[in-house]
Amino acid sequence: MSAGPALDGPNPKLECNMLETTDRPNPTNLTEIENDTIALDGDPWDAVELERVLRGFANSLPIAGSYTSSLEYSGGASEKPAVRIAPALILRKENTEDIRGLLSSDN
Repeated sequence: MSAGPALDGPNPKLECNMLETTDRPNPTNLTEIENDTIALDGDPWDAVELERVLRGFANSLPIAGSYTSSLEYSGGASEKPAVRIAPALILRKENTEDIRGLLSSDN
């Protein structure tokens, strides 16, 4: 889940493109989860609704996952998918050069 800057406030969106297609929820469930994300209506800080979306995502994965509303680092990989509300920074290979350039700039 991400919330980026926008003219009309943060617009949460589900990001699961880093997962293999076979590791994502089926298209029907994914559409429902994306609609639930849109229903957050620009308020990603509504804990009850955000947790409902994240729990729905975890429960829709092909291998039953779990959701924990923890801000703690889990300490590594687990046997089954685990979704947490803990903030994370994921560097994607396609963005590596852009990030290096940003970090090395004088701005």
